[in-house]
Amino acid sequence: MNRILVPGRGAVGQRILAGQSESHHLLDVQRVARGRMVRVSDGAGWQADAELVGVEDGCAVLEVRAIAVSGVVPERVIVLGMPKATSLEEALVLGTEAGATAFVLVRASRSPPGDLRADRLERVLRAALTQCGRSEVPVIRRAAVGALGVLPDRRYVATPGATGAGAGATGATAPPSSTWAGSDGAALAVGPEGGWTEEEQTALGATGFVPLGLGPFILRTPTAVAVGLGWLWGAAG
Repeated sequence: MNRILVPGRGAVGQRILAGQSESHHLLDVQRVARGRMVRVSDGAGWQADAELVGVEDGCAVLEVRAIAVSGVVPERVIVLGMPKATSLEEALVLGTEAGATAFVLVRASRSPPGDLRADRLERVLRAALTQCGRSEVPVIRRAAVGALGVLPDRRYVATPGATGAGAGATGATAPPSSTWAGSDGAALAVGPEGGWTEEEQTALGATGFVPLGLGPFILRTPTAVAVGLGWLWGAAG
């Protein structure tokens, strides 16, 4: 089923007018015909199945047929030492597809110059959202490595050479999978190209982050985001 983000919610039987860019993608790129069902979402957790019933001033008109029930997703927060802009965009796309619920962007010591504008960040996330079938756009906020704000209790930092969760941290071990049931989720810190500095590693450790190995090889930042989220979901199972 084709998917589209819409500007607001609607009750069964109510009609919703899609935005210009979303309508162009639905009508001109995907070539969805009238009478076809479309999964619509407001990007904040609401989803519904709607029928394409018409076009008004170039915008798709969708009539809600059934509200879709979305399950509760535990927190998966990525603390991201900002890489170059192209890698940052890729990390956001892969992270969204792999289930990140929030990104905390950190201007790390080894972060290169460059950034993505807020409107570009929003477009990247919304495009990734419709592709993977999620109903809620991940939150993005910015912070310093020593002042990350509120995070889930379980915290890991991707560390090349570590053999598993807690490797290199005295007394730290990976939680049994059973302890994840109904948990508040987890946070994973991934550094930019070149990794976190020793000072940044120390600052992360002081706030409860333990080393997490993601395999025997050095990963690019976007790859580490996707692999790390896969580990978090696997640990939750």
